[in-house]
Amino acid sequence: MVTLALLGAGVGSAGCGQKKVSPKPGFATGSAYLDQGLEALQRNEYHRAIRLLATAARNHPDNATAFCNLGIAYWKIGEKDKAIESLRIAADLENTSSLPLEFLAQVLMGAKRWQEAAEALERANQICPETPRILTAMAVAAFKRGDPKEAVALLQKAAAIAPGYAPALYNLGVVYRDYFHNLAEAQKWFDKFVAAAPNSPRAEVLKTTGKVSLQAAGSRMAGAVAPAISTGGSAPGSPPAAGATEKRSGVQTAQTGGSAAVKPIDPLVRQARAAVARDALDEALVILSEAVRKNPQNRDALWELAVLYERQLGRPDKAAQTYQKFRERFPDDPRVQQIPPAGIKTGT
Repeated sequence: MVTLALLGAGVGSAGCGQKKVSPKPGFATGSAYLDQGLEALQRNEYHRAIRLLATAARNHPDNATAFCNLGIAYWKIGEKDKAIESLRIAADLENTSSLPLEFLAQVLMGAKRWQEAAEALERANQICPETPRILTAMAVAAFKRGDPKEAVALLQKAAAIAPGYAPALYNLGVVYRDYFHNLAEAQKWFDKFVAAAPNSPRAEVLKTTGKVSLQAAGSRMAGAVAPAISTGGSAPGSPPAAGATEKRSGVQTAQTGGSAAVKPIDPLVRQARAAVARDALDEALVILSEAVRKNPQNRDALWELAVLYERQLGRPDKAAQTYQKFRERFPDDPRVQQIPPAGIKTGT
């Protein structure tokens, strides 16, 4: 399993299917260089992280974690070629997690190397088949390679697997509007997107402009995998944000409702909200999960994690479990009254 340092925009995914996303920054590896490199990466000390992780990779040439995080550090400072080289090695070493391949694809898409990105995503899809995040990234690559029909097929498959997966819904609207000029079909998908992610920046734009028109064309497709590191504007690989994008793009700021006490927003919660706002859903998931792991009494992080599962990731099972934890830990919080009936499970 590949472990990634949890950055302000870090992603750690433990495979697919029923496996959980479980970032473990600074885990015990037996290598001081690796542990220190992960810590430096967490602190955004990228050049120091590169020195440490490069040493760890030399000392442990079979360690996918070292190479994957080294690639991420290179990516952060804009060294795309070196990032690609390190991520390719990590992908070849790791056969149980799709994460190195997904990051590799994002860097390749950022370099407009669409065919190579598509090949990396195809390998990722073999490891984690029928994952909406990967399917959405594959669709972006297909569209950029000039195959909009394949992009639509992949996006529709992602939407069928996870009907509330905002990135797939939004991208379907973009393709039907900007390529096929089918405004009725585009409107249908944009409406579904707004319903799935009503508070996202894109949803606000769509609600403001009203009916879809060709004059509104021009918006880029949303990414599918949140990049381990944001390089300023769009993350590599996805037009608006990358990675799975919001989608893997959050496309919606979780509503927290009333809070039991007025206090400063937890830095991790603030980072998660920023990730959601730029459609980096996986990134938000990792940040919130880590916030709850570090402090089980962090009510804001737990609430926004439940909302993320329910409204953006299309995981009603995980949403129900998380809402239940919130209700049990914070029964006096006024947000308990906002928990949907389907978000409560008894006997868990």
